[in-house]
Amino acid sequence: MKYILLLITLTLLITACSTTQTAEQAPESFPDQKLADNPEKSTVDWRTITVTDVNTNTQYKVNDFKGKPIIIESFAVWCPKCTAQQKEVKELHELNKEVISISLDTDPNEDESFVKEHAQKNGFDWRYSVAPREMTISLIDEFGTGVVNAPSTPVILICPDGTTNYLSRGSKKAEDLQEAIKAC
Repeated sequence: MKYILLLITLTLLITACSTTQTAEQAPESFPDQKLADNPEKSTVDWRTITVTDVNTNTQYKVNDFKGKPIIIESFAVWCPKCTAQQKEVKELHELNKEVISISLDTDPNEDESFVKEHAQKNGFDWRYSVAPREMTISLIDEFGTGVVNAPSTPVILICPDGTTNYLSRGSKKAEDLQEAIKAC
């Protein structure tokens, strides 16, 4: 029942955002039905999964940046609200040179070349990665399905002490992100 409600909720949210998508931008099926129907919990912590930064072709794990403030933004290239949030993250970098930013594409229909093109076109030069399936499942296990709901612009803040905060839904201004980091 939980997964049926998840699927219905995500379908409604995607439908609401579909008016801003072109036919070639819209995902074929979102969310990944296999993820929605998977009753098993992840056995891997998303912070320990190796991903590739599409901008530099280097590999990293979220845990590689322990001791620093980390902003993680879950997104999809087709989502205009996500791009607006990424512009706020770009402004955050002007306010705070110490913050580590990671943008994770959680749309199973998008690949590294598509994400790299998006980052380069918009001048986004921080870490951009496609979240592997196991990472997406682990994120859902910890934060719920909202963390992969691109139009709600999900953002996770990891404080230098390792405390993890799932920030409220909706776009976050650079100044608000900076205040959240200062509150760590």
